[in-house]
Parts: sequence; C-alpha cells; structure tokens
Amino acid sequence: MGCRVVCGKLGRCGGWQMTESNDVQPRKLLASASVKVKIAVASGLVLTVGAWLAPRAPQTSLSVPQERAAPLLEEQVQLREINRTFVGVQDVAAPARRHSVAILAPAWPAAPSRNDYSEMSGAVTPVAGFGVLVSDIHVLTHSAALDGRSSTDVSLTNGQTTKGQVVAYEPQTGLVLLAVEPVAGQTSATLATDVPTAGALAVAVGRSADHDLAVPVFVTSVGRDEYTIGVASDVLVPGMPVFYLAGELFAIAAPVGRTVRAIPVRQAAARMLARATRGERRSSFGLAFQVPSGR
Repeated sequence: MGCRVVCGKLGRCGGWQMTESNDVQPRKLLASASVKVKIAVASGLVLTVGAWLAPRAPQTSLSVPQERAAPLLEEQVQLREINRTFVGVQDVAAPARRHSVAILAPAWPAAPSRNDYSEMSGAVTPVAGFGVLVSDIHVLTHSAALDGRSSTDVSLTNGQTTKGQVVAYEPQTGLVLLAVEPVAGQTSATLATDVPTAGALAVAVGRSADHDLAVPVFVTSVGRDEYTIGVASDVLVPGMPVFYLAGELFAIAAPVGRTVRAIPVRQAAARMLARATRGERRSSFGLAFQVPSGR
C-alpha cells in the first residue's frame, strides 16, 4: 500500500497515522489572469481617489512686486547653470537704457614716458557718471558725476556726443539738471508715482559707447528725502538712474563709499524743471585739497 505522511484524511500504515493521497496539486493563490487585472484596476482607482481627496494648500495670487521680481529670481536660477542663456536683468534694463546718457569726464592726455618731453598726444575720455532724460532736452544726474564742472560732454542714447550745460542744481540733494541739444527720437523716462518699499528689487542702468551696464539692486531703507540701496557685487557709478522692474524711473544713485544713496526723482525733477523754465540758477562753491606728489 503506497502511503505518505501528509495532513488530511486519517488512515493506518505500519502503525503510523497516514493519509491517503493521489498526488494533489497545490492551490494557486490567483486562479486566473482576470483576477490579477481586476486587482490592478481596483488599486489604481483607490490611489486616484486618495490623491483627489488629499487636502491641498490654497493657491495664492502673486502680488505686483513678486511678479516684477520674477525676472530677477529666474536669473539667479540661470546663473547656476552656465550653459543656459542669460536673461532677466538684461531684459528689464534694455528698454530703460534708451533713456540713459553718459556724463563724460574731461579728456586727459596720455602720460608721457620718463624721457619723452614732446607734446603729449592721444586723449582718454572715461565715463564720469550717468544721467537720465527727464524731458526732451533735460538730463538729470548727480553732482558727483560733474566734479564741480558747470558744463560737460554728454554721450546721448544714439551715441552722439553733445555739450550739456547746468541749468539747475540742488545742494541739499546733490541733483543737477543739464540742458542738451534736442535729438530726433530722444525720449524721456517714465517717472514712477509710488514710493518703493524696503526689500523691493530694482535695476540701475547706464549706457555709453563703451559702457552698457545693468546692475540689480534692492532697496534697503526708505526715508523721506532719500533711499538707500544695496548691491550684491557690482559697483554703481554716480548718476545712474534706478528703475523699477516695470521700467519706471524712481531714483538717481549717489554712491558715497560703501553706502549707496538713492535720491527720489519725481518731485525733484518737477522742482528743477520749473527753475530751469523760470531761468532761476542755484549754485554753490567749495574747496578741494590735493596732496602734491612727484614733480
């Protein structure tokens, strides 16, 4: 009698408890493919319904400053990826630079060599600062860009160089208004009507033949007659116009050491344009000291 030890029906074989068996096949956990499909579909439905019922944070709309800051934030992301195209600040500054002009420094002759006493030739004309058109014939800048001069050469937006004459000056703010020759296509900047808030992002711009600047800045404090702005790494040049990210002019940069003052433009421009129209001239004088060196 062929028997083997299994659990099931009891029998007798050699005194041991045995079970009769005819090679029973083990049961399959899943009897058919259709059951597998049904379980997969049910699992997918459960996951979908669970994700749909899960609580989500309410969507909040961006404020205007946040929307205007988007190009700068995007630029910071792109700067981490060197292979990506540089966009952001340049896109904001491109239309604003059309209103910016360069205040040229006096032409200094090239320094002769030690044994060269012939007439010095060749002139270097660096940019002393920048300014911005607030009317078709008036440029607003800062006195630090003029260094005491009552007239200066100005490089306009089209690259043409013309003479600028001081027609108004405010000692308390340091702002200077220059009168320049009218040029076809020369347009003034749009003045901002609102006061910036601390932390607001902005762009300081400048344009000349050899300088095409766009410096991202942020407002650190807001006072009644002046603001202070912070710069990450670049250096601001006196007279640089500062624009909101929407392209509105709101200040003129007046860097003094590590502190960068920004003079509000709208009311100052109105005052100085009125004085220039009336022919009122305000002036001041001062003393400068220079330590002699060499010959």
